Amino acid sequence: MLVVFGLYVLLSLAYISVTPYRTSGCLLTRMQDVVQQDIGAPDERQHTNYIRHLAREKSFPVFDPESPDLYETYQSHQPPLYYLMAAPIEMMVGGSEESEMWGLRLVNVFLGALVIFGIYTGIRRLTGSEAASVAAAALTAFLPMFLAMSSAVSNDMLLYLVVVATMNIIAIGWERGWNLKLCLWLGVALGLGVLTKTTAIVLIPVAIYGLLAKKDARPSARNVAALFGVAVLIALPWLIRNQSLYGDPLAIGAFQKASVGNLAASVGIERAGGPLSYWFHFVAPAGIESFWGVFGYFDVFLTQAIYWIFHIVGLVLLAGFGWSVVKRDDVPMRVHLLLLLLFLMVLAAFVSYNANYFQAQGRYLYPATFAIAGAFGIGLRKLAGNERRALAFTAGIAAVFVAVNIYATFYLLPSAFEFMQRCVNSTPS
Repeated sequence: MLVVFGLYVLLSLAYISVTPYRTSGCLLTRMQDVVQQDIGAPDERQHTNYIRHLAREKSFPVFDPESPDLYETYQSHQPPLYYLMAAPIEMMVGGSEESEMWGLRLVNVFLGALVIFGIYTGIRRLTGSEAASVAAAALTAFLPMFLAMSSAVSNDMLLYLVVVATMNIIAIGWERGWNLKLCLWLGVALGLGVLTKTTAIVLIPVAIYGLLAKKDARPSARNVAALFGVAVLIALPWLIRNQSLYGDPLAIGAFQKASVGNLAASVGIERAGGPLSYWFHFVAPAGIESFWGVFGYFDVFLTQAIYWIFHIVGLVLLAGFGWSVVKRDDVPMRVHLLLLLLFLMVLAAFVSYNANYFQAQGRYLYPATFAIAGAFGIGLRKLAGNERRALAFTAGIAAVFVAVNIYATFYLLPSAFEFMQRCVNSTPS
């Protein structure tokens, strides 16, 4: 695992160094003749603006869909936890954009490392397999899109960490039995999730399953009440604020208004020639490719050969996971169902959003990273047949992933972003 963490940090630093920060340019695949205000990591500029406001004004921004400055403020409806964490860093390094870039991006590198470690410990607890847990952690650490996101300013990585923490608590509950202390920790995780991103509500049914799945370890009704009481108490002040400001405790309406610039699903369906074509020719291919890696503002793609390598690896590992489910001899069925439930809840949120707006970015599936990586790790262990061979297979697959990241950071991204920035000088003002 030390090698995994070392390579993860080095690759993250490479992504930080080549991804433009608050830099304008022209996009490669659409509106090439129009200068965009930011071409680096998606929504990074707006997340940074939130952090700047909190650090300088000592107050939370209020989202206004009618603001003439909407482009700069469309993330102002987000819950506060990530920004509270990042604001002290902004106060220390905000004197220049260069120091701000490194300081704030490194926060997410650190959070990403915790996510990787949490996947390793959680899968090991759930499966008892060192090889499956190492495989899950390594495939996460070297996934190009995960690296790109952990090298940018965003509240997403903290959300993934909350999800991973929740899954670890469930694993411990199954291992030791649910007591009051564990229930309270689960309540803390759920409450902090709501304070991180609205997507965290998908954890509620997952947590309920985790509490009930193992019959001989179920908590008392009193402990469950304490769990949800703690979660509500943690989230309640922010929910009350949202209700007062937006008439909605989760600010879902504000989120939908913040999506005003996205392509409406109805337009996408019309362009695709019908709903089936929209979902299977637009949403699914875009979502799968960008799960592996599409950089910038959904604009810089890997080669089709690389995508096919990822597709094949993913399908083989998922086949191994399916084999494990059928055989039921390595991993308890409740573990398979826990991973499947987490994935389906996140997938439902992804589908729901794309039913309103075409936004088929695979990163929206990343709250299910624990489940996807866990399925890959279990599948690889099953196909390998033993721990030693599984670790060898993991090393081989990881080497391919690392090579793709080296290609992306040393050739693809530098040349793409340089071209985008160069067009600013050649585009009439």
